[in-house]
Amino acid sequence: RKTSSHNVLGIADAEQSNIWSIFRLGKSAFIQTKEIIKSHSCQVVTIKYIAFPSLGWVECTRVFIFSLDFFGVIIADRAESYESEMNSQIVINPIFNIIESDSSILLCDDKQKYQVNSPNSTKVIPHEIFKKMGQTEETSKIIFSNSKRSNMNNSCISYSISREEDDFSFNINENQIIVSNGLEVDLV
Repeated sequence: RKTSSHNVLGIADAEQSNIWSIFRLGKSAFIQTKEIIKSHSCQVVTIKYIAFPSLGWVECTRVFIFSLDFFGVIIADRAESYESEMNSQIVINPIFNIIESDSSILLCDDKQKYQVNSPNSTKVIPHEIFKKMGQTEETSKIIFSNSKRSNMNNSCISYSISREEDDFSFNINENQIIVSNGLEVDLV
């Protein structure tokens, strides 16, 4: 149930929902709006929600941009008026080998190589997942954080995953995601 065990936005050490015990939640994050827009080459899903009751409820936005031409996804997490100690993460399926380089991270299985890119600071750490009650398996987790200051919007954490041979890069200017295929998506 912890925020750190899911592929979601994290702020400092706060939880997205109040966790009372292993099977009980108090005040929980909830979705305010969902929007799906389809263009000629991408599908954009925007979810606005409020979370982090211990921080006085933070307005958050998660944008998914899916390529319709090949496997590619861009994910951007934004917390309204919040710029410190933010992260977003991906728990990696244990079937993938991880190769780190200066510019990207490669996820490799027997058939494909996927590249993971982010303008934010990235690190790979060990992570334990539960396959069944009481049975764990070792894997890795990629954490993207805003600890590396850049010309990007520091209240936004973003990354892309695509096949190694495809260009699905992006840039964020002000509050807009600009995708390599020319698509522009608002973050607000």
